[in-house]
Amino acid sequence: MRRTATALVVITALSATAVAEDQRSGPVAWGVAGLELGMAADFTLAFTTKVHSSAAATTGLALGVFALGGGMALLSHRADLGATGPVVVHGAVWAAADLFVLGSLIDGRNERDRLKIGPTAVVLGASGLIAGGIFAYRSRTGTADSIWLGAAPGGFLAGGLAIGGILVLASGLDGDKAVSNFAIGGVAGLSIGLGAAIWYTTTQQPSRSSGSSALVPSVGIHDGRTMFSYGGTF
Repeated sequence: MRRTATALVVITALSATAVAEDQRSGPVAWGVAGLELGMAADFTLAFTTKVHSSAAATTGLALGVFALGGGMALLSHRADLGATGPVVVHGAVWAAADLFVLGSLIDGRNERDRLKIGPTAVVLGASGLIAGGIFAYRSRTGTADSIWLGAAPGGFLAGGLAIGGILVLASGLDGDKAVSNFAIGGVAGLSIGLGAAIWYTTTQQPSRSSGSSALVPSVGIHDGRTMFSYGGTF
């Protein structure tokens, strides 16, 4: 839990570095992608193996997560990679996770621990994957990238700890429902973060072009002939 919280805090802080000058940063986006990929691998190992029973292995994995993020940032800088790819994947994965967990809560509403992977979770998760990628693809500024990269993990962490913690206390520290209470809090915070990113991307960014619309023709005369142009020059 401490490793996850630390990584999410680092991701949120790192994503804010592009806001000051509002410039897109490939290394920042790829660095965040590396951190998240490392976290996913760490989580998978934690739930499928006993690797964390060793203190040395736990320390090594924790360091590996940050090394992966730093390494991907460095490689992207040297290769001059843009930010669009990792921002799109980031938005798609977090939106899919948000709706998948929401669907799991719906499918498991009659279960003791209130979590179950069922058709609702699968459909909502797939829908979130597509929608998140489409909305994140519309990010065109450093500020928009930063909100996409930071709002989701920051909201998930804050919601899980604050809202989830309150729900755990309100349920009388019921161990069977603790995980679902933290999940509810995480989903609430994550949804708020994704909502902020979608709102900013769709309403607060400058338009793509200040020129003529590609849908509205312009008319001009060139060499004695009348010519039409759709969003371009004659």
